Order: sequence, then C-alpha cells, then structure tokens
Amino acid sequence: MSSSPTGSSTGSSTGSSRAVKVSLVPSMVKADALVGMVAVVVDQLRASTTICTALANGAKEVKPYLEPMQAMQAKARYREGTAILGGERMGRRIEGFDCGNSPAEFSRDKVSGKVVLFTTTNGTRVLYHAARAERVVVGCLANLNCLVEFLEHEKRDVHIVCAGVRGELANEDVLAAGAIVSRLMMVAPEDLGAETRSVWRADDGAMLALGFWRRASATPEDLLEAMRVSIGGRNLVSIRMGADVALCTRVSTLRVVPEFDRNSTSLRGARLPKDPPMKMVGLEELAGEGVAESRKEDEASEGTGMGTGEGTGVDGEAAPKG
Repeated sequence: MSSSPTGSSTGSSTGSSRAVKVSLVPSMVKADALVGMVAVVVDQLRASTTICTALANGAKEVKPYLEPMQAMQAKARYREGTAILGGERMGRRIEGFDCGNSPAEFSRDKVSGKVVLFTTTNGTRVLYHAARAERVVVGCLANLNCLVEFLEHEKRDVHIVCAGVRGELANEDVLAAGAIVSRLMMVAPEDLGAETRSVWRADDGAMLALGFWRRASATPEDLLEAMRVSIGGRNLVSIRMGADVALCTRVSTLRVVPEFDRNSTSLRGARLPKDPPMKMVGLEELAGEGVAESRKEDEASEGTGMGTGEGTGVDGEAAPKG
C-alpha cells in the first residue's frame, strides 16, 4: 500500500482518520498530552523485547519498578517460588536478581506462572511517564504484527514513545517505531475490511522514524548492522552481550501485546482481536515500495518469486547472530 506525501496511508474513504505520532525521546511529550490516546512504549534493546518474551512464555504478570530496592522489597511479599527478580543497571544483571534484561533468560521453565518483578535503566521509567494515556502498551520488533493488529482495532490515536538512553535519542528505538508506523500504513483491506480500516496521519516524528526504518531495513543484514551500531547495540557489544542484539532484531516472532495497568502497576497480555492474525508482511513491503519494486523486477527476470512471513529473515526468522 502506498502512502501519501503527508504520510497518511491511502485507502477507502469509509475508514476513520487517525493520528500516529512518535516522540523520539520521552521528554518530547508531556504526560497530559497522552490523555485519550494509546501510548506505545518502545525500548527495543531490550526491555520491550524482554517483557514480551516473559509474558509469551507464561509469566503471570510483569511488575515494573523504578529502583532495584523497590523490586527486592516487593519480592518479600510473595510466597517463595511465585515471583522472580529481573532487571539491569548499566546493561548487567543486578546483584541478587534471578535474571538480567536479556530475553534469553526469561525461558518458559523459569517464568511460567510466576510474577516478574522488573526494573531497567530506561524502559520501566517510560511506562510510568506514559501512564496517563487511555491505554499503555509495549511495542518492539518481536510483537510487530500483533501490535499493529491491536492498534487498528483500538480506534484511538496512537503515540509511540521511544525510551531512549538516559534521556538521549536511541536509534534502535526509532527503528522499531518506524517499523510500527510502516506496518500501520500498509494494512491491506482484506486484513480488516475496508469499512474498519484506518487512514493514518503521521506527524513529523513518525515520518522521520518511517524514513529511517525504510533506509535501514533493506536487507536483514542491514537491519542487524543498524541495531549493532545504535547506542544500545554498542553498549551491549561493549559488555559482551552482542548476541542479544541479534535476538532482539527478530521480527513478529511473538503474539503478545503487554498492557500496563496503572491501577495495579502491572503488565499483562492485552486481549487481542478475535480475527485471525493478519498475514505476515515480507521484508520488501516493510522496507518500502522502492525496494519492493526493484526486487520484484529482479525476481521476474529470474523466473522466481518470494514468499512473505517466515523465511524472509526480517519478518519471522532470526537475523544472523554476531
């Protein structure tokens, strides 16, 4: 699906017009400005991916805390074996915690049926910053397809809030935000029905993120390299956790949308639409029409075709590990 010069997706006039905004760092949006909207919190490396992984692997809930001591004090209130501590400072597991902030640590045998008491340097703070929104959900590349499905059916304006790193812009978060914007703008009519599909109006932040995503995701290798050289990626490589960069660069591997409940201050999987999952979108579509068309021409000349979904590398299969 093509996008208009203003960034709004084209389509049936029967669909509703909705805004999608991106704040490149949390300080770009005041808490009051999120009232009535769906806020999507993105901390791509790694809190968003880890929260999604924990819930997908059967965690009862994830409870975010601002400080490690708060999480440790909370654990004392749970029966033994019913809660675990997870989190990081400076990228490393906090002393005395059961897990750090690597998705690989939150396996089913470790988290299933348990409460995860979680604290990170950036991601958990942004959840509380966004708490005045009508709904607050967690987004990343891993839950891209089902997140967009959720947002399309929610029918509210969307504001994507990038966590950044200590208040500074983080390219990995902008990339993930751009992937969300790209996917929203190209939901096919057969996925939802023309009468329910939205026409999206992207602000400047959303257009910037979209352009960055399209440039950086031409191939799975390009996307992985963009993640590696981001501030979060460099930080992980510097502490010998570069494998997490590749792990977090997998796209649409998890079908869960964590939602933050400000009353219970916990994250649980949001109820997803009953409709069948939307078809997986291939790398060429996500990367933009220019890349898609050029590759289709190449394939036609070779007499071959490419499928979508699993096997595309960027949308459903692991990126190569470094």
